[in-house]
Amino acid sequence: MADPPDLRLFGTVFAPGGDDRLCLIYAAVGMGGFDFHSLVWEARVDDTWTTRLTIAREQFSSAFQHYGWISEIHSFEPALGHAIIQVAEGDAAPTAQRAKITYSWRLWDLPSNREIAVLKRCENSFDRYVP
Repeated sequence: MADPPDLRLFGTVFAPGGDDRLCLIYAAVGMGGFDFHSLVWEARVDDTWTTRLTIAREQFSSAFQHYGWISEIHSFEPALGHAIIQVAEGDAAPTAQRAKITYSWRLWDLPSNREIAVLKRCENSFDRYVP
């Protein structure tokens, strides 16, 4: 049986009111690297955070022709189930020798795991989203 992945929290945003949060989880790979693992929506029930929704890497990546992952989260609106996320998208299969990676900020429907709109195309992964 394989060892469970070494998971790390790479980002958290809280919804207005503070009773819901969205967590960006990455898994350690190789010698010091990390890959997108999941996006987790949690809600506070009493004093305990409970998972409302998890979008695993395989689920998220299936929305793209080749592959994609979440590189950052900006904000979250639980009443609508929407989040603003930065998406990285490759233009070739993950096994390809070379791929161009593009970044964009997108409005994402979490329960349906689908893009609602591209909000901003980025010049690089450090390009911030400003509403």
